[in-house]
Amino acid sequence: MVVLPFELEKKIFEIAVLLHPECALQLVLVAHYIREWVEPEIYRVLRTGGERVVPPIYKEEYEHPRPPRELDVPRLQRFGPHVRHAMFFYCPWRDIVVVLQHCTNLQNVALWSPRDRSEALAQSAIASLEALPYLRQLTFEPRDFFPDCGLSFPFDIPMFRNITHLDIIHTNASLEWWSKISSLRKLSHLLIQPNATTGFVDAILSACPTLQKLMFAGPYAIKQASPPDKRLIHVDLLSNLNLWEESVRNGEDYWIAAEKTRYTVT
Repeated sequence: MVVLPFELEKKIFEIAVLLHPECALQLVLVAHYIREWVEPEIYRVLRTGGERVVPPIYKEEYEHPRPPRELDVPRLQRFGPHVRHAMFFYCPWRDIVVVLQHCTNLQNVALWSPRDRSEALAQSAIASLEALPYLRQLTFEPRDFFPDCGLSFPFDIPMFRNITHLDIIHTNASLEWWSKISSLRKLSHLLIQPNATTGFVDAILSACPTLQKLMFAGPYAIKQASPPDKRLIHVDLLSNLNLWEESVRNGEDYWIAAEKTRYTVT
């Protein structure tokens, strides 16, 4: 019988799970040591929304399919440290806060249309995001956190200090609203959706010297002085949960696609 080297065997199982994630639950049953290799990939991506919640985070998913739902906190405590990407779509703020507190190694968080809008819970979510040491990518809608932020959005709060990739939904095209964007010293990629003018684009690029890509989603016409800046890119608006999950699992999200594209704004 041929015995494979330990590291080679480990690599084979890791590649198998990466290429065929649907088989991961069967592979964990092979042996305890294989379970230790495979589980991080099973829980690497957390998605809530629509009819699909993976991995299961609610007790009712085992017992009763209908709300009210109760989070399975012991399960979160076990797999939370493995989660690297999390999508919350139409998820209650109270659940978002609990999940963030248990998924302490998150690198990428997307918040789409949180339910039960509450200023107190939103502030708790901000505190939880600020406590994530590896968070680099963030998707959010400003009014979900700061419904009355005034004329200038608070980009200077600690929640944004380590963000490199920022996707802002339904933004304001007022230059005063963006006046604190220069506080994001590590920002390299910015995706926004306003109907921008040349002055707006130039102001953002000037305020963010570390910016490598300024991406615009949607059918907006952006006029820029000649010659065009190669940092400006049009991207398809990612509004489908399945596409989001597929992109982060495959390692080919819209940030990476933007790096490869040659289609710049003119």
